Amino acid sequence: MVQDLKPGMPLIPLKKTPVQRQINLYAQMSGDFNPIHIDPAFAKQSQFNRTIAHGMLIIGYLSEMMLINFGQPWLENGWLTIRFRAPALSGESINIDGKIEDIQLSNRNMAITCNVLCKGKSSNPIIKGKTGLTIRN
Repeated sequence: MVQDLKPGMPLIPLKKTPVQRQINLYAQMSGDFNPIHIDPAFAKQSQFNRTIAHGMLIIGYLSEMMLINFGQPWLENGWLTIRFRAPALSGESINIDGKIEDIQLSNRNMAITCNVLCKGKSSNPIIKGKTGLTIRN
């Protein structure tokens, strides 16, 4: 499998929908009870017209996609450099995908860099960035 990886190769994508129950559970775990995340009445008055998911919850989805694609090496030494571009609205599907940008071989190790993107319903980027990991042989 590792030998078949090539620059330009798409990653196995992931589709997720953050729903209010999940957002509320994330708020409990993280301690982030900002009303824009957990109070629908408050959020209705905002520019978003509804609650938005925590940014770190969406990064968790991105990490899940990398885990699906690269398994244990992602957990052992994966990294990411991302920018938040827009909020993830509750109840709106998010497409998480990416492609391999570069592969460097050294001492039987393979360093992989990927371009990644999380997009909402309108196809506007929610998160855009790079991820990477090293597969050690």
